[in-house]
Amino acid sequence: MRDGRQECHHLKEAMETPAITPHSYTTSQAEVVRLHDRYRCCLLDQKYYAWRLSLYQRWNTTIDLVAGITMILSLVTRPSSDPWLSYTCYAAGIIAALLFISKPVFKISEKIERYTELHAGYSDVFNKIASLVADMRRHGSITDSHRSAADELFSRCSSLARREDISVNQKKLAQFKEEVEKAVPPENLWLPQD
Repeated sequence: MRDGRQECHHLKEAMETPAITPHSYTTSQAEVVRLHDRYRCCLLDQKYYAWRLSLYQRWNTTIDLVAGITMILSLVTRPSSDPWLSYTCYAAGIIAALLFISKPVFKISEKIERYTELHAGYSDVFNKIASLVADMRRHGSITDSHRSAADELFSRCSSLARREDISVNQKKLAQFKEEVEKAVPPENLWLPQD
C-alpha cells in the first residue's frame, strides 16, 4: 500500500511539473507565439466570414431579383382577359410577396450585417497584429506598450467571438485552414532573442 501512495505522489509531481521540450519559450517568446496564433486565427476567421457574407449577399440579391421580376410579370399580365393568365398573375404576385416577406423572417439583412461586422473586425485585428509584431521586431523586444496593445487586440477578438456562428461549415473551415497554413506558415514566426 505504501508503494502505491509513493507511486501516486511521484505521478502527481510529474503531472504538475511541465516537461521541458525543444519548444520551451521565454516569456517574451511565448507572448509573440500567442500573438502569431491569434494572427493566424484572425486570418482564418476573416476568410470564413467573408465567405459567409458573400453567400448571404448572393441570396439577398437573388431573392430581390426574383421577387422584382415576378412582381413586374404580375403587373404586366394583370389586365388580361384570359382567366388562366389572370390566375398566373395572381400567383406571381403571391410569390413576390412571399419572397419579400421571407427576408425578414430568415433575418437575411441581420446576418449580412453580422457577417460584415465579423469580417471587418477580424480583418482589422489581423492588420493590427501584423503592425504590432513588426513594431516589436524593429525594437528587438517587447515593451509594456506592446503588451498593452496586445491585450486590447485579444479583448477585441473576445468581443468578436461572442457574435460568431455556433455551428460552422467544417468542410469550408478545413479549406480555409489549408489556405492559412500556406499563407502564414509557422516557420516564418519571428521570436525575440531575450
